[in-house]
Amino acid sequence: MAITKHLIEQIAEAEYGVQEFFSDEPRRPVLNEPATEQELARLDVYLGKDGLNCPPSYRQFLRICNGIQGFRPDFSLLPIERVIKGPSADFKRDYPNLARFMIGRGDDTRQYMALNPEKAKGEELEFVYVYDDGNEWRYPNFGKYLETLLGELSATLEKERADRKRKKKK
Repeated sequence: MAITKHLIEQIAEAEYGVQEFFSDEPRRPVLNEPATEQELARLDVYLGKDGLNCPPSYRQFLRICNGIQGFRPDFSLLPIERVIKGPSADFKRDYPNLARFMIGRGDDTRQYMALNPEKAKGEELEFVYVYDDGNEWRYPNFGKYLETLLGELSATLEKERADRKRKKKK
C-alpha cells in the first residue's frame, strides 16, 4: 500500500476516535507541513554519514508531513530536524543500532520508533516500535506499520462503537 495523505489523515482521525473512548482529554494528532527538498537533502546527508539511505516508504511519509505531534497518546513522529538531532546519550548507549535512525519518541517515556539499519529488504528498512516495558513490534517497513496500525485502530473503533450501542439497548 502506498503512503498517501488520505492514509495519514485516516490514521489521525482513527487515533482521535479511539482516544475519545479511552481518554478524558482526547487530543487530535497534528500533522506537520510536508518536508522541504532542503530538509530531505539534510536528512540524506545525515544518514549518508552512517552509510544509510532514507527508505522510500518513510520518504513518502515525510513528503506528506514532516512528523506528527501526538501521533499516539504522549508520543510523536519526529520532524527531520529532531531525527537529525538524534536521541539522547542514554538511547545511544542502550539501543546502539536502533538509535541510528530513531523517527519517533514518547514525550516522557523510553518508548520509541526506529528504522533498523541492520535489517534491510531492498531499499526498505525494518520498522521497530519499542514500548516502555521493552516489548517490541516489528514490521518489514514503515508503510506496512502504518497500514497495520490503521487496521488495528479501525477494528478498535468498530468494537467500541458496537459495545456502546449494545449498552444503550440495555
